[in-house]
Amino acid sequence: MTTTIAPSRLTRFKNNRAVQRFAESTSGLIGRGLTIFIGLAALLAPVLNPYDPTTDRDYAARLQGPSWEHWFGADGLGRDILTLVRYGLRTSLVIG
Repeated sequence: MTTTIAPSRLTRFKNNRAVQRFAESTSGLIGRGLTIFIGLAALLAPVLNPYDPTTDRDYAARLQGPSWEHWFGADGLGRDILTLVRYGLRTSLVIG
C-alpha cells in the first residue's frame, strides 16, 4: 500500500505558474523593489528624519511649498510633511 503526501502550501505556492511569471517579470521586480523601499523608509523613519513629528515646528515655514529644507513642504503648523508621511507609513504598515 502506498501513501501519498499532500504537498505543503509553500511548495504549491512556489510551483504556481502565476507566481513564477510574476517573479520573473520586470513589473514584479519593480513592485518588489518599491515594496522593500517603502518598508525600509517606514522602519527607519526615526533614523532618517531630521525632525520630530510631534515637537519640531518651524513657524516661519508655515504653508511653505517644497524646498531643500522641507522636501514635501510644511503644513499649517510648520511641521515637515515628509516626516509626517514617513511616520504615517509606519502606522499604515502595522494596520495593513
